[in-house]
Amino acid sequence: MITSDTFEKFTVFHDTDAYQFKFITITADTFYADFSKYILDFQMIKRHANINLGIGEELSLQDYNNIYDRLINFIDFERIYDIASLDSAIIHILDNELIKESKLRRDKWGRIGEYIFNIILDSYFNLDCIIRKFALNTSSNMSVYGIDTVHCSLKDKILYFGESKMVDSIENGISLIKKSLESYEAQISKEYYTIKNNNFTRSDDFLNIFGDDLNHCLNFSSLIERTGINKIGIPIFVSHGGTYKTEEVFLKMKTIKQVKMFGIDTIYYLISVPVIDKERLRQAFVTEIREKIKECEQCIMSKN
Repeated sequence: MITSDTFEKFTVFHDTDAYQFKFITITADTFYADFSKYILDFQMIKRHANINLGIGEELSLQDYNNIYDRLINFIDFERIYDIASLDSAIIHILDNELIKESKLRRDKWGRIGEYIFNIILDSYFNLDCIIRKFALNTSSNMSVYGIDTVHCSLKDKILYFGESKMVDSIENGISLIKKSLESYEAQISKEYYTIKNNNFTRSDDFLNIFGDDLNHCLNFSSLIERTGINKIGIPIFVSHGGTYKTEEVFLKMKTIKQVKMFGIDTIYYLISVPVIDKERLRQAFVTEIREKIKECEQCIMSKN
């Protein structure tokens, strides 16, 4: 049975482990501009772009510099992959996503998706972020289909390894997710070394609980054994174009089958964020990011 509630400027539809977040003006002509302004509000960026960065009534010079760095990261960052090195099934899906070049650019668009994903995990699911991939300049563990964020439920001691996709259709997103999950246990094992060794991106609360265990455990399997972790969370985020009924989206997303990893149970959050026309939203985001960069520059100069 599908139920609904509200979260900030979203109506949230829910059925078991499936969730759909519909922005309040999604049926209006102003949707793309409204959504971009909401996501890229300075206080929103401050809240979600950096771990342990508090919210104040007035932004400081350091706040504006941090926000400016994130905005530049969104609009200028590029990682380039050789298409020929990818799995043939992935190449086929990317071809459907209108990527025709021999090089694949994982740029501002993918990072915006990860950022929206983090907002939902932080604020709606009340998870604590350990690794915010979109806030890092580089990561050797980032891939075309790979783990995009690492969160934790400190109360339940459950680690969540998230996967996000922004695609033209829900079908393409699910196909990419399924392909990624085939090697997810290996990806989590690799991600553990980022958690263990990257001091900048780990939260203080997480270190208070797991810090000593990280020093004793050379791999993720050892951490599970030492700490008694009995579940792993797999949040899955698909922001997609197209017009679908919520029931249809949930049926498609529930074809993603839950499996045990490292011999323990998993918890899935299947998250859909419809955007109708991905290209129009991309254009609105780029326009808003450029405006926010100018505003940031003016605020920084005024404080000098």
